[in-house]
Amino acid sequence: LGMSRDVIVMGLDQRLIEYVVSRHADLPAGFVYYRSLGDSTRLAGEYAVIEEDEASDERLAALLAAGKKPIVWTVNERADMIRFAARPVHALITDHVRELNGVLAEPTTASSADLLLRLFTEGE
Repeated sequence: LGMSRDVIVMGLDQRLIEYVVSRHADLPAGFVYYRSLGDSTRLAGEYAVIEEDEASDERLAALLAAGKKPIVWTVNERADMIRFAARPVHALITDHVRELNGVLAEPTTASSADLLLRLFTEGE
């Protein structure tokens, strides 16, 4: 159908993800989980779809070291959007797409010229 490059097969059933990975290696896949009791770096699939409270710096580093692409869900608060936009995640899942797009469009660091311009233009 030509859409296989536009989707990621995600699921809560690890056996389903294992099946997709073994039978359809060309399809990107990832296991969705809320809490991990074991080694989440060993889960099948190239993606790890993890709940935001589970996405600590240590967890993200371990997933990346294992070759996983972390996707964090459900990031709905602006402060969390800003925090995860600066972290090494592959994607964010949110109920507030417009707000997230706005956060992602904001410059992450201001240059010296931007800071000077802001000093002279604010309050006009």
